Amino acid sequence: MNFDTKYLIRWGIPGWVFIIFVGGVFICLRYSHLKDITINISGIFGLLVSLGFFGVTLGYLMHQIYFSINWNSKKKNEHRIIDEAVGLVDKKEKIKNYNNHIWGNDYHSDYYLFEFLWHNELLKLKEEKRNYIVERYRHILSTTHGLGALRISLIGALVMNIPMYILGFFNSEKTFLVFLPVLIILVNYYLVVVTKKGFFYYSSNLNHFQGYFMNEFMNNEYDNSEANYREEDSI
Repeated sequence: MNFDTKYLIRWGIPGWVFIIFVGGVFICLRYSHLKDITINISGIFGLLVSLGFFGVTLGYLMHQIYFSINWNSKKKNEHRIIDEAVGLVDKKEKIKNYNNHIWGNDYHSDYYLFEFLWHNELLKLKEEKRNYIVERYRHILSTTHGLGALRISLIGALVMNIPMYILGFFNSEKTFLVFLPVLIILVNYYLVVVTKKGFFYYSSNLNHFQGYFMNEFMNNEYDNSEANYREEDSI
């Protein structure tokens, strides 16, 4: 999979999920009988294909909304999530006091410092071991952000579907299709709960992954010196 395709799918999934849930409720309220959907299936399919391209743009915007909310949320400053990783390091003062840094004064500054030290230690590793850690780190981080954006998409769909269904229910013929959106909304809500649990699981997993490795780096338990490797290779 090339770079463009990978990111188009990553950005597209939140947008497509939003369109599926909102579109599903809308179609059920718009048409009273299954035969009406069958008759207009070509038009509905064409509309969904068109919205599919729009879904990539919509999904990208949801990623940006997620990053904005997640980065600027007051809960970040209250819970100090980065401290979860630093707390696993025995010599944590070497991180907190690096270059006369005042730890705890600003979450963003603390995060920037930890990320700098994390990548600085990775650069000292032998390539084979560094690649493994980087790929694992990238996977967990990508999954975390993907679930965060998906959660924004699902919450947005839920916020739109509930009032749309309440308003549309009284103006629609009371057939099977008008009650089907209830099931769609319930599935929508269930997925909001599931993605929330998944998001916090991967977030905690990432913090522990970084914390345990940083602890080994700081305690010199993990041979991360390129000089040492070169010396061993020369023997």
